[in-house]
Amino acid sequence: MSNYPHIHRRRETLYFRMWVPVRMRPVLGLRELTQSLNTQSYKDALPLAYRLASEAKILFFYLDAAMSREEFQDDFDEDLLQQVIDEIATEEGIDQARLKMVAARQQAAREAKARIAKDAKIEALENENIELHRKHKKELEHAKILAELETFRKLTSNQAPSPTLPANNLTAAAQPAAKIDNAPALSIVFDEFVNQYKGKGSKHGEENKAKLNAFGGLFISYMGDKKADQLTQKDINDFFKLLVKYPGGRGGQTPAFKSMTFLERIEDAKQRGGNLIGPKTFNSSYVSSANLFFEYLALHHEELNIQLTTKHIKYDKFGGTREAGEEKQRSLKTAEVERLLNHDLMRGYLAKEKEACKYWLAMIGLFTGARVNEICQLNPKHDILKDNDSGVWFFNFTEETEGGEGVEKSHKNDSSHRKVPIHSTLLSCGFESYLHKIQSAGHDRIFNYWKPKDGKASYNAEEFFRDYLRDTELRDETLKKKVLGMHSLRSTFISHLIRRLMDKGHKKHEAAKLIQPLVGHTAGTLDENGKDVGTTLGYADTDIIEDVDNNLGDLSAIIEQLDYGVTFPSP
Repeated sequence: MSNYPHIHRRRETLYFRMWVPVRMRPVLGLRELTQSLNTQSYKDALPLAYRLASEAKILFFYLDAAMSREEFQDDFDEDLLQQVIDEIATEEGIDQARLKMVAARQQAAREAKARIAKDAKIEALENENIELHRKHKKELEHAKILAELETFRKLTSNQAPSPTLPANNLTAAAQPAAKIDNAPALSIVFDEFVNQYKGKGSKHGEENKAKLNAFGGLFISYMGDKKADQLTQKDINDFFKLLVKYPGGRGGQTPAFKSMTFLERIEDAKQRGGNLIGPKTFNSSYVSSANLFFEYLALHHEELNIQLTTKHIKYDKFGGTREAGEEKQRSLKTAEVERLLNHDLMRGYLAKEKEACKYWLAMIGLFTGARVNEICQLNPKHDILKDNDSGVWFFNFTEETEGGEGVEKSHKNDSSHRKVPIHSTLLSCGFESYLHKIQSAGHDRIFNYWKPKDGKASYNAEEFFRDYLRDTELRDETLKKKVLGMHSLRSTFISHLIRRLMDKGHKKHEAAKLIQPLVGHTAGTLDENGKDVGTTLGYADTDIIEDVDNNLGDLSAIIEQLDYGVTFPSP
């Protein structure tokens, strides 16, 4: 909860938020009032929030008084209203000039209310058919509420209320305003969309919500928190034409960068000449998220008549200059694996029991091919086990067991839930001893050294490994052959294991199919071209697979056939 009244942070901007009293929600059509304060500074946001809160209280008071009467009258308790205004005037940050402006608008609202009530009486008297009058009475009262509400909404905005309202047709006068006012703010409907999203092909769809929120943060930053029905196709086109100029790459985002707006980041990337967003991220993270959002609007908010599409949005046609696959991380070669684990920095970590986790992070990545978050969210109490029948130690990558403190377990898809045998190299290097120590200490995460962030166990471990690659001069930013982080170890495991299986006589696609259960890729029926293992082969590095001179050992089980030809240190 925010420490400041009515101020909440949504992504990179501070917002005013105030709950609407329950009995007024059917009239307003809202659960809460929300407004962007267009600042990231609490110092600047606080007086703005106080002002909006005071105006909201006036609105609530007026509505409460109006709703308490069976019939709408021209008068209300001026003394009670003045008492509320006086109370508001004592609040911090409210200046007298603002109160005078509010009072002037209140008078305009009272005059408009009187005209509305008078016109309603005239219309009733002119209706000669009493039964018809009774039939439409509720509709007339509803129209009067909408008209009154429109006046007071203008009162609480930065624009003065209209001096007059059409008197000859109350329903027609109120209806257009009701349609506009009932349209939710873009941020509200987007949060609604994300909260209901379940995803396809995954248990909870949580992993895709990060992509949806990444899109929503930039999209709303650019569009502003306008009403959802004010979005146009031109807005969408303009956003994606700018997005191709947005900086790309993972990690390394400084606090200064995070504080920038969407347009400021684009300008910063232009000045620095850094890498821009690539076609894969453009399509899979942003275009696909936009398409899901627009489908949701059309299906669940059809009353807004929003018709937006992304079918014509193509990376190259919108000005994108990057090529597909430029961000692919390659496998480490044998000499690089040697450098990774035998560098003086790593030996220094091994000399300190507290920092041994840095060694085991790299080793487990090399000998399982698991994703970094899958590794870091392992709970030594439940997820590292010895099979009673076979005596084989294994990692149980699953969401079904309890995560450690601060960890929200997640996996990419159903195939990611798997059991992976622990390679004998890990055991010979002392992993069983490491496991016993952390279990005895009561640890509920395999690496308690790194604290989770926002429910993600691997956040700080990833930061460490990226820095370690740089410090050991293993980092490689060559397009399509990058070495940037832990994902390169996944590619390394797959490439070297496929190479060993090929040495045993398996064809490339057969070898890829054999290791699918180990790496959490979807298994299928193998055709003569091996198309079903395309995902697995996409990680494999042809430099490794086609290098017949690799000095790798010969083991019997699939995972035991993996041999990097490296003598690894041990704690």
